[in-house]
Amino acid sequence: FSDLVKKINLPVKLEFIKVKSYENTASTGKVNEILFNLPDLKDKDIIIIEDIVDTGITAKYLVNRIKKDFNPKSLSFVSLFNKRSRRQVDFQPDLSGFEIDDKFIVGYGLDCDGNYRNLPYIAVINNG
Repeated sequence: FSDLVKKINLPVKLEFIKVKSYENTASTGKVNEILFNLPDLKDKDIIIIEDIVDTGITAKYLVNRIKKDFNPKSLSFVSLFNKRSRRQVDFQPDLSGFEIDDKFIVGYGLDCDGNYRNLPYIAVINNG
């Protein structure tokens, strides 16, 4: 996120949303938690920046909710990692940095139950 927004040479306002659909290293299959207090986004150009799109459940839910609640001028969804092999719903980010295999990754902002976000590299969590 921080690396990307440093490259945007336009006036921007940043907002943060907490969305959770994982317990440990497994998807629950539903959006368990969503916390946001957003300003009026009607007729605004919005970019949702996500670390990883896995099942697509959370991403699709969030896009639909933002469109319904705020009616933005435009909405784009970008993700650093895209894990198509795990997709459970019809969702594709508008832009993604890397396609990855079905591995649980942490570091560089990605976490497992709040841990490992501070690693300066990407690592795979082995469950076996």
